[in-house]
Amino acid sequence: MRLRRVCGEPRPGAEANSQTCPQISGIAAFFPLSGGRFDELQHLGGLGKVPPALTITTPSASESGAPKRPQEDPKRTHRVTKQKGGGRKAAKTGKNKPTPEEEEQQALDAFMTEIEDDLRDEQLQKLWDKYKSAVFGGMAAIVAVVAGYQYWLGQQEERLAAQADAYASAVVAIEDGNAENALQALGDVAAGGGNYQAIADLRRAALLIEQGQRQDALSLYRSLRNEASVAQAYRDLASVLWAMHGVGVEDTAALEDALYPITAPTNPFSYSALELLAVLAVERSDIDESRSILQDLLDDAGTPSGIRGRAEEMMAVLSGGGLPLLAPSAPAPEIEQPATAGAEAEPGATSSEETP
Repeated sequence: MRLRRVCGEPRPGAEANSQTCPQISGIAAFFPLSGGRFDELQHLGGLGKVPPALTITTPSASESGAPKRPQEDPKRTHRVTKQKGGGRKAAKTGKNKPTPEEEEQQALDAFMTEIEDDLRDEQLQKLWDKYKSAVFGGMAAIVAVVAGYQYWLGQQEERLAAQADAYASAVVAIEDGNAENALQALGDVAAGGGNYQAIADLRRAALLIEQGQRQDALSLYRSLRNEASVAQAYRDLASVLWAMHGVGVEDTAALEDALYPITAPTNPFSYSALELLAVLAVERSDIDESRSILQDLLDDAGTPSGIRGRAEEMMAVLSGGGLPLLAPSAPAPEIEQPATAGAEAEPGATSSEETP
């Protein structure tokens, strides 16, 4: 160590000792000096008074001759952390450590989240306990409805199969000339309802007319045209046949009321209905109205050829002053038989139904 005097003048011939400079003695005891270094302390000890302060400086490595300590390489691996750069990264990670306030806030947030989850679960459990009976009841009702519907479909299929078999038996009886068995089989088919009922009643009425039982046939037509469970096409056909076979027997106004709704252009039996209205107008002795209807049929390019021919004949008779005594002869509309025994006939108009 090097001690330098900072104040005071040297006193010539003064010797440094513990009495004159106790500070130097204390320093020398802790900092042993060698060579000429202690001379300076002796020089300081010759001062007339104890120096008020000393400045202690550390000599550089070049001055003291001590070996220079190698500088730490920042890239070397630290012994403890095994990381490059010593404990710098450890110090950096220490800076990211949350403060006690932040840790308290995080703990509070986690606690509140857990409470909210528990409350939500409790509310869901209460809702389930309140409405679980209704849910189970609704599920049971759905299962019952589906099962009932499937059962109903099965019953319908069985009914249609039975009606188809009975209708086939009736057709065979008609071909064999056994009208009584045929009427009985057709009655069994009509009892099952549906569109098979309409087909069976129409065929049964035609068979009754062939046997001369006209009133029974007209009764079947009236009943069928008012049957709401069958398709509208079959009901319209029954009205046309009722008017055709009821001219001169049934009430003319009632027949006309049954035919007017069928005269719509979109109805497949509109031309047959107009032809019958012309006949009924003659029945009421209204020749002008009958001619007007017949002229409309002749002017319409879509009028079927059979109806057009009969309209020309009636127009010629009415123009000559004569009155037809009977309604124009026209075959009864044929009813198409069902294609399969297991399927119910679909309502629809065929070419034979359009031209009675």
